[in-house]
Amino acid sequence: VVFLGHTVRLLDLDDESEQLVRLVGEAVPPSADSDVLPVSASSPMGEALMKARVGETIKVKAPRGTMEFKILEIVQ
Repeated sequence: VVFLGHTVRLLDLDDESEQLVRLVGEAVPPSADSDVLPVSASSPMGEALMKARVGETIKVKAPRGTMEFKILEIVQ
């Protein structure tokens, strides 16, 4: 189950790309030397991730429409 502070590997079901996101308490700018994108728990992505499980597909409402991601693994 995904909780605050976890880093999660996601599969974007739209273009089959993978990305790493870390669920953080408040928005912070991404580090230039890191592959991990910080995501605020209060953002649409953060709310969808919170308490989701590995293998689940989450839907995120974004300005450009609804995006779908599959949770591949909790990295840490």
